[in-house]
Amino acid sequence: MPLVKRNRDDFDSVAAWLLTPERVELNKVGIGLDGLKVCIPKGPVKPESFDLSSSRPPKPDNWYQGVTMICPNPTPIQAPPEEVWKAIVNFDKYADWNPFHREMLIFNPRSEGDETVVKAKTKEFGLLEFKPYYVDEERHIFIYSAVSAPGCRVQWIMDDGKGGCVYHSYDAIGGFFNSYLVSMFLHGKILKNFNQQHAALKTYVEARNQEYQQHRSKL
Repeated sequence: MPLVKRNRDDFDSVAAWLLTPERVELNKVGIGLDGLKVCIPKGPVKPESFDLSSSRPPKPDNWYQGVTMICPNPTPIQAPPEEVWKAIVNFDKYADWNPFHREMLIFNPRSEGDETVVKAKTKEFGLLEFKPYYVDEERHIFIYSAVSAPGCRVQWIMDDGKGGCVYHSYDAIGGFFNSYLVSMFLHGKILKNFNQQHAALKTYVEARNQEYQQHRSKL
């Protein structure tokens, strides 16, 4: 069955666009929790509830077969968290700034009861496929999982209380073969790509925010 592109209506929230109605309903238990606590029922990691501020990240379902963490440097950005969030979820503009994920397209689920599908065109690894699992627009948290390997990619933004924010992300890659392959041969390359992505996001958002502030000062 061919995939059908999922377009975002003008009045759709990010969650309604990226997630199925069933997933949005499931995730209600994890939206608006204290701090950086997250809960993803029937998600890609165990336990279903975890805390992003913890030094012990969630593990893929089959973590006992091995897990490799890829943790780029947290990146201070001189712009409000909302502006960084807009850049992260605006897939159509990825080619303008993102050196790693050059394009991201969202599609309807392949079958009933499945998650939506995201296809990402990457510079060095070709076409990758993901499933979005968690979107918290208030706390700016986005979590998805690769189809080809158990695990998750987590992105979140923290307000620094000074008009700026700090962008965080990590990847947890599970499964014996995938974990071994990444840890032995690909870890450095992937980490380099994600650190470049962090830096590019900072440059892009800060430039746009500066333009906005200059325009506003002339009014």
